[in-house]
Amino acid sequence: MAHGVDAAVGWQIADLVFRADGTLWRNGQLVHLTPLQRRLLLTFCHHAGQLLPREVLVEAVWKRQHVSDQSLARAIHSLRRVLDAIGIGGDRIVTVYGGGYTFSVGVTPLSRNPWEPSRASVRPVEERPGDASALAQEHHAEGVMLLRLNHPDLVAPALQHLQRCLELTEHGDAARLDLGWLLLQQAVWGLEPGGSCARLITELVSAAEASGSRCPGLLQLQAESLSLLEWKPRQAERLYRRQEGLDLGRSQALLSWCRHLLATGRPQQAHDLLVPHLQRELPFGWLLAGIARLNLLDADGALSALRRLLTIRPLQASTNLVIALLLGHLGETETALDLLETAAGSAGAQLLRHRIPPVRAYVLAMAGRQTTAHRILDRVNLDQAPLPQPCLWALAALACDHPQTARLWRYGVSKRCYAAPFVLHSPLLASYDDHPVVLNFRAAMGDAFLEPAWDELLVG
Repeated sequence: MAHGVDAAVGWQIADLVFRADGTLWRNGQLVHLTPLQRRLLLTFCHHAGQLLPREVLVEAVWKRQHVSDQSLARAIHSLRRVLDAIGIGGDRIVTVYGGGYTFSVGVTPLSRNPWEPSRASVRPVEERPGDASALAQEHHAEGVMLLRLNHPDLVAPALQHLQRCLELTEHGDAARLDLGWLLLQQAVWGLEPGGSCARLITELVSAAEASGSRCPGLLQLQAESLSLLEWKPRQAERLYRRQEGLDLGRSQALLSWCRHLLATGRPQQAHDLLVPHLQRELPFGWLLAGIARLNLLDADGALSALRRLLTIRPLQASTNLVIALLLGHLGETETALDLLETAAGSAGAQLLRHRIPPVRAYVLAMAGRQTTAHRILDRVNLDQAPLPQPCLWALAALACDHPQTARLWRYGVSKRCYAAPFVLHSPLLASYDDHPVVLNFRAAMGDAFLEPAWDELLVG
C-alpha cells in the first residue's frame, strides 16, 4: 500500500477528487455513485496498483465471504460503466484471471483538502443550490446500506453518514429512524452504554416531534428503548398502545414488538406473530423464533430455527454469538464452539471482543470444561473499567460456579444490562432456580418484567 494512503483525506484520480467520505467530484460538481460503487472505489483506492484478490475485495466491500461470482461481476461492471462515462475508462479495472483485480489508473493520496476555500471556483457543498439535498440523500443511502449489513465494523461509518444527512436536511425522518435503530444496535452489542443511547433516541424523537413529524417508526423505536434500555416496559406498552396499530409487515416493527414480548415473558404471543413472517428476507425473525421456542421448552423447534438461520447468515458474527449461547444450553457444545471460532476470526471480532469470551466460558462450562471457563472469568475485574454485557459474564460464572457469580449478577442489574430481561425469562436459568444468586437476581429485577398477565396489544 502506498505511503500515506491510510491517513489520506481523499485521492486525486486524473482530474477527479474522490473524498474519503465516499463522494466523487469533478470541478466542484458531484458525480453520482451508488453505495456499492462507492465502497468498491474506496477499496480500489486503498489498494491502488496492487493485485486485489477476490476474497479481500468481497470482505472489504460486503463484509462477508459468501458473495456469488455473478454479484461481484455485476458490481465491477457497474463501476466500470461509471468510469467510462467520466472519461477514466472502465478498462482501468483489470481482471487478473485466477488472481483478482487491479486498479491501474494513477491514484494520489491527498493529505489536505483540495476542496477548501483556497480553490475559489469550488463553493462549499451547502452553498450550491440543490446539492445539499442530493448529498443528504447520498449520505442516507450509504448509512442505510451499512446499517442493513448489521456488522459491528460498520457501526461508526453508518453513524457518521446518518448524522451528516441530518446536518444537511431539515426533513430527515428516515435518517432519524435509521440512526435511532443504529443507536439501539450499539446498546445491544455493548458498544455504548444503554442509558446514553436511550437519551440520544429521546432527543431524536423530540426533534422529530418539534418538526411536526408523526413517524410511527420513531414511536416504535422509542417504545423499545423504554422497554429494553431504560427498563420501563409498562411505559413502553402504553406507547405501543397509543399507536394506531403496528404495521407488522415492516420488519423493524415486527421484531421490535416481539423483542418486547419476549422480554416481558410472552413467548407464545411472540412466536405466533413471527411464524407468518418467517422468510429468508427476515433472518433475525428466525433468531427470535428460536428464542421463543426455547422459552416454550420446545428444544427441537429451537434447534430447527437456529439451524435455519445459520443457512441464511452463516458468517454473521454477532448473531452467531447468540446462537452459540443457545446451542451450548441445548447441549450442542461442539457446534457452538465452532461458531465462536468463526466469530473470533471474522472482521467484526475486534468490536465483539468483549462478548466472545463470556459466551465461550459459558459453552465450555456446559461442555464440562470448568477449569478453562474459570481461567476466562478470572480475567474479569469490575473495579478497573465498565464491563459490557455483564449478564453474559454472570451467566457464564453461574454455569462454572465462579467466585464472582453473585457480584456479576448484581452488577448486571445495576447497569440495566440489555440481556437481563431475556435471561430472566429463559430456561438458561432453569437448572439454577433454587440457587441463592438466581433468587436474588429475580428479586432485584423486581416486577417490571414479571407482570403476571399483560393485556394483549390490539393490532389494527
